[in-house]
Amino acid sequence: MTVEDVRLVSLVIHIAAGSVAVVVAIVVMSARAHQDWATRWGMAYVGCVLSVAVSSLVLILVASPLPTPVQYVLAVIAVATAVVAVVGYRMARRRRSGVASSRPVQLRLMWGSVTSLVSAIAVVSAPVFVWVPVIIAGSVLTELGYQRASRDPAWA
Repeated sequence: MTVEDVRLVSLVIHIAAGSVAVVVAIVVMSARAHQDWATRWGMAYVGCVLSVAVSSLVLILVASPLPTPVQYVLAVIAVATAVVAVVGYRMARRRRSGVASSRPVQLRLMWGSVTSLVSAIAVVSAPVFVWVPVIIAGSVLTELGYQRASRDPAWA
């Protein structure tokens, strides 16, 4: 397998997993709390995010034309996004086990990872005047979800 083959396979995995992750996230994060199906789909979301992170690292290491400092920043973002998604999922699993409600924080973490995914899509495919508002909108929506879950017991 050549470097170009590794790059192509990684890119296909990256795009497919990222696309599925965004769709699954919208479905899961809009569900009310304590729904078993949402937690199962949350696991699928985390799997997709982990796939995106690993494929990002492969793409950065194998075939990135970007300057080294930019590669480091992208690698940190990929790992941080995956960590936030895993921690948010683990919080959801603990909540099902009877641990006190941490839904507002869990939503903030999960929507933060979604914002990171959507921002990455915008950054690689659009000019700055498009992706900066995407990042701002994602951050605002994350905060609104956190505030709603903090106020509304049905969401906590």
